[in-house]
Amino acid sequence: MAYAGNFSVHAFHSWLRDVLPDVPTHLPANSSTGSYLFKQSQLGTMLSCWYTDGQAKLVCDSITTLAILQNTLLASATAAKQQVSIRYQLHPQALQHCCGVLWPFLEEQRALARRKKLGGALQELHMQEGDASFLAREYKDIISTQSGKENTQNGQDAADDTQGLDA
Repeated sequence: MAYAGNFSVHAFHSWLRDVLPDVPTHLPANSSTGSYLFKQSQLGTMLSCWYTDGQAKLVCDSITTLAILQNTLLASATAAKQQVSIRYQLHPQALQHCCGVLWPFLEEQRALARRKKLGGALQELHMQEGDASFLAREYKDIISTQSGKENTQNGQDAADDTQGLDA
């Protein structure tokens, strides 16, 4: 994504600082350009920022990141009464790549949601039947995980109660 306009390098730096973490308050003295490289910790996507007076270039392998940046930076430019033009150059494989990066994360979240949903029902079944030996190994593991979480929670509640009595 490329920006062009009558903004200064310091103005763009300020706009970038408002939306991205760990961007220093000021550019180094006598600096006529700024450049940063960010890596998103959860998905591992990369964002490269380069800017100077009147132009900026942001490259990222996440379309979502670019959309958020575009909205926020455009709002900052509008608030500063700066006219900015934005040009996109989307790689033909960008959407496919973005989906490929997101897919394992989405699958993991779906599996966690499924286990959580099954956990309550399986725990209730285990309490009613008293024996879970007839269940498949996967379901037994879910029950034992749920039981472990409940024991940990009950132990924490008891510890909290004891600490409250000591006070």
